[in-house]
This record gives sequence, C-alpha cells and structure tokens, in this order.
Amino acid sequence: IALRFSCLLPDPRELIEIKNKKKLLITGTEQFNQKPKKGIQFLQEKGLLTIPMDNTEVAQWLRENPRLDKKMIGEFVSDRKNIDLLESFVSTFSFQGLRLDEALRLYLEAFRLPGEAPVIQRLLEAFTEHWRNCNGSPFANSDACFALAYAVILLNTDQHNHNVRKQNAPMTLEEFRKNLKGVNGGKDFEQDILEDMYHAIKNEEIVMPEEQTGLVRENYVWKG
Repeated sequence: IALRFSCLLPDPRELIEIKNKKKLLITGTEQFNQKPKKGIQFLQEKGLLTIPMDNTEVAQWLRENPRLDKKMIGEFVSDRKNIDLLESFVSTFSFQGLRLDEALRLYLEAFRLPGEAPVIQRLLEAFTEHWRNCNGSPFANSDACFALAYAVILLNTDQHNHNVRKQNAPMTLEEFRKNLKGVNGGKDFEQDILEDMYHAIKNEEIVMPEEQTGLVRENYVWKG
C-alpha cells in the first residue's frame, strides 16, 4: 500500500519545477501590471509564452489570470497596435444566446474601460462584431448594434453614478427609447427589447472595474 501511495506522489523535481514556474508567472504578472509589454516579454523570455506572440494564448492568459490589473488589461488590448489581440480576447467570451446588454455586462466586467473616444470605439466594435457572429443579425447592421451597446453603457452610468444622479433625474424608459429612435438602420428597435434592457440595467448595475474616466464619465448626461 505504501509503495502504491508513493507512486501517486509527484516527483520532487516536478514540484520544484511547478514552484519555479509559479514564481515566474507571478513576476510576469507584476511586470505586466506596471507595463504590459514588459510583462509579456518577460514571460516569453522564460518560455511561458511563445515567440512570436500568439494572440490566442495571450488572450486566454489575460482572461484567466485573476492577479492582473484590469486597468492594464483594458489599455493593452485596446492599443491600436494590438487589434488582432483584441479580436482574440473578445473571442474568449461565449455570447451565444445572450441579449446584447447581458453580453456587454460580461465583457465590461473583465477589464477597465479606458476613457478616450477612439479606444472605446475599438473595444465596442470588437464586442459587437463578436456578438453578431455568435447571435446572427437581429439588428439592421453593425452600426445599430454599436449604437445600442454604447447607449447601454451610458444608461448604466446615468442610473448608477451618484454624481450624475445629484445633477439630473435618472433617465426614464421613454427617454431611453427616444434617444434610440431611428437608430436601427433608419427604423426603431423592438420596444420590448429596449424595455427589457432598460429594466435590467436599472435594477442591476454593470459593475465595471474601478471608476471610469474620460469620455464615458463626461457623456453620461445623455438626454434628448
């Protein structure tokens, strides 16, 4: 029995190797949290990530590593030089069968949304493209899908940001509908869908990592 039990134990050298690998991963993570490119290069040099960079591999690491700074994840995947990585990152999400706002909730909880307009646009374009690939085309076109996703972000801020609520009454369902009038390829979105989205956001905030800055913060007063 003792012999059989010892056969189940890992080799001491394997344990040391696992321990050393864990240390390297932690170091690489810490470097990523200071400067993402430096962290990736460190892990490549140590043989823990492939050279040249494999976007699918890195995207999976970004999704599965709970020690990573979500602000740095957002900055790294949204860099215009990392468009292919962003596509791979978005592809790690399974959006099949999820309403647009439900998928957006999962997406925005995985990183901190930067505040610059071009960056937000890149992140939302990648999101809406993947969502449409997963769910077909229930809306007129990609522009309509993008506009609705952005409207959901602004609604979330309008309903749940305390600074906004001090200055303005929360947006009503009618105002939400009005702001999206004619946006669905010149037509209106289905009213039931807008109503479901409105109440889902009103009743449960999309909790984004840390406080948002820049464009999202400045544009939450979005009533026509």
